[in-house]
Amino acid sequence: MKIQSKFPHLFTKGLLFLFVTALFISCDDALEGKINPHIDMQEEIIINPEGGREVIDLRSSYPWFAEASDSWIQLTRYRGQMQLPDSIVTLIAENPEMEPREGWIEVRLMDQMSTRIIVRQEGRGSLITLPKSVVYFNINGGEAVLPVLTDLEWDTDIEEKDGFTFEAAGKNSLKVKVARNTTGAEREIVVTLKAKDSDRQAKLTVIQSNQEKMMNITLAPEEKDVLFTRDAKSVEIPVILNTEYELEVSGQDWITVTSVPQFGGGDIAEEITIKASVSNNTTGVERTGYIRIKDKSSDISDIYYISQMPGTRRIYVKPGAVGDGTSWENAYGDIQVAASACGNHSNIDIWVAEGEYQLKNSLVLNAVNVYGGFIGTENKLKDRDQSRKSTIKGGDFFLMRSETEGPGDIYYYFDGFVLTGTVTQSNSEWGGVLRIRKRVFSNNIVHGNSFYRAACGYYDNCKIINCLFYGNTTTETSGGIYFLGKTSVYNSSIVNNEIRDQWNSAYVIRVADNIKMYNTVVWGNKCANPKNPQFHVADATACTLYNCVLVNITSQSNYSPIVNNCITNLANDNTGPLFVAPTDGDYRLQSTSPLINKGDNAIIETIGVNKDIIGGMRISDNTVDVGAYEYQVK
Repeated sequence: MKIQSKFPHLFTKGLLFLFVTALFISCDDALEGKINPHIDMQEEIIINPEGGREVIDLRSSYPWFAEASDSWIQLTRYRGQMQLPDSIVTLIAENPEMEPREGWIEVRLMDQMSTRIIVRQEGRGSLITLPKSVVYFNINGGEAVLPVLTDLEWDTDIEEKDGFTFEAAGKNSLKVKVARNTTGAEREIVVTLKAKDSDRQAKLTVIQSNQEKMMNITLAPEEKDVLFTRDAKSVEIPVILNTEYELEVSGQDWITVTSVPQFGGGDIAEEITIKASVSNNTTGVERTGYIRIKDKSSDISDIYYISQMPGTRRIYVKPGAVGDGTSWENAYGDIQVAASACGNHSNIDIWVAEGEYQLKNSLVLNAVNVYGGFIGTENKLKDRDQSRKSTIKGGDFFLMRSETEGPGDIYYYFDGFVLTGTVTQSNSEWGGVLRIRKRVFSNNIVHGNSFYRAACGYYDNCKIINCLFYGNTTTETSGGIYFLGKTSVYNSSIVNNEIRDQWNSAYVIRVADNIKMYNTVVWGNKCANPKNPQFHVADATACTLYNCVLVNITSQSNYSPIVNNCITNLANDNTGPLFVAPTDGDYRLQSTSPLINKGDNAIIETIGVNKDIIGGMRISDNTVDVGAYEYQVK
């Protein structure tokens, strides 16, 4: 018998054990290196007293979350992913104190570690601040001493010029002297207070009238045109005057004057402060009003504008942009991304700059107002040029759906767009190119869409204002446009659309459930079945037409619309409404159009519409025109 030694086997097993152990330790070391928690970012940021938006770059080994020490440090982006270049975005409030202040932003990596960024903000003492940016003198001139808030040493760039004299009366006072105005015209000068050891400065505008009477709001132009969020606010308006005055207030249901100081009399100008309150905005839309101060015996006046948002935030969209939507400078480039970012928050509006936006799939809107046609610099809705539009282009899918209803009487807005480019023959898309519920659909153009059903859209309990529907083709059954659920249509044009279905049930317009149409033109639309009228009333509830211009409105159903003061015998060709160039999509009115001055002013005044689809005066010649465009009398 041959005896074999066990030693080689034990030796081999030992080597294997050592190898596995070493491999485990090596892998464990590598694993430990991969999950070692760390954050790469700066240790502090220094902010000027004015505050503003700051982006802090970081990179971390774990998903991260940030929080701030104080309310003046507002985080708008405060969480992110691991192993990727990322950033914290913060809005730093203005520091109202003379002294600097300090806070922190703490960043946590799950439960692994945390670190802080120190936030240091300079105080107002590092600036040169004047309590006013504008001072006024009447024709006689005079002298004024203004306080200067600063810890810096400074000089003026002008000592004396054209009868204006400026003198530093210590570090914290500026003396202004103005001689009598003998020029016969109002005059103005700007003086700059410059720090001796830094680039800090402040500017003061001095305006001298050529009249005895003065009445001026002593604010810079941009300070006399303010924007508030939806919450209630108090307003103080500084005024200098030397005559009796009275106030004119628009928006009296939401702007209330609470303090009206009396003028003391005499020729010496007085400084007074008019106080007002602005109520909480629950209307769901941005609103604009003003307080005008005016002389009782002349046309001298000044005005203070107030705009108030319906919410607290806006999201901005611009073609080609790559930002986070927080401003025009940091806009989103995709309207669908913006809509998703809003979610279902009714305190957010979407503002869309003019240009084209190609959809990848259907646009779905929730509880948000959406406005288009901006240049991309506006801060208030009233500053938008309404002639500009943003174009949303569809594809082989329904273009847009918006079925989220606002509470109570709140209607969300969709305003200032061209909706085009949807081409699909699928009969699976119930509701048409657009399915809109409980919205104000205003100043929009819907054209160039081809769809199985309702190529102009499906509108349920909506308010259609100043809209143009043209050149849309419905390829199969039912109507080209549906108005349902108490929808009202104001000053719109439904023209040159086509229904290709031969069925007896194919109509250009199908209405049901108490529809009202005002100052609207329905013309030039075609049905493949010549026996089909342009208008079909689907049920017994009233459909009423007021001051409209329509062609072929006979209904084949047992129900017909109620017609009040309408034109129904207009030729269904180019000799009819006399549009400027309908074959080119120009549906403005020629000077001899029968649509001019045929509308009803009362309904336009009731809904508060004062402009047409492209921003022209909605009533240009005493009486409103019919259709989306108003002929502008020169």
